[in-house]
Amino acid sequence: MKLRRIGRKADLSLSINAIVILILAITMLGLGLAFLRGTFKKTTEQFAEVSGTVKEQIVDEIKSKGEKLFVRGSPSIDIKRGETKDVYYGIKNVLDTEPSSTFTIATACSNGIGGGNAVKLVLSHETTKAIKPGEYAVMTLIIKSDSDTDADTYPCSMTVTTGAGDYSVNDFYVKVSTGN
Repeated sequence: MKLRRIGRKADLSLSINAIVILILAITMLGLGLAFLRGTFKKTTEQFAEVSGTVKEQIVDEIKSKGEKLFVRGSPSIDIKRGETKDVYYGIKNVLDTEPSSTFTIATACSNGIGGGNAVKLVLSHETTKAIKPGEYAVMTLIIKSDSDTDADTYPCSMTVTTGAGDYSVNDFYVKVSTGN
């Protein structure tokens, strides 16, 4: 009978140890998640600050040059083969249309100056944007080059139109390099 008592105490002791370990594991998991959340929150805030700074710079460029459309990095944007690059552009609404004007944005690239195929160069962006009179909009143009894109210089253009017709055009070049 004494052996059974010892066995029961050992089972109870083992259960208590398991519960303590489980509580410690949950506590450590909670602390780890709190740390990660804090880290990601700081990173997100820093990214928002950078985006705010970029927006201010683009608006300043538009003001100083007196342009309605400004593509940062133009007239020549460099990208390596197989990479993706974010390029910021801004539009100023100089129309008097209330409450806002809707702008249609289109981009196109021609085949490279050296004969490279422009199909392997992808430009992604917002296609429409409503902007109030006298205000600015800063957006992102994502340029993606396939890994087999020919190293070449591709003439591209961004055209902004309204219901009344062409609003502004910005011509630029995308230079694709091999990255070596």
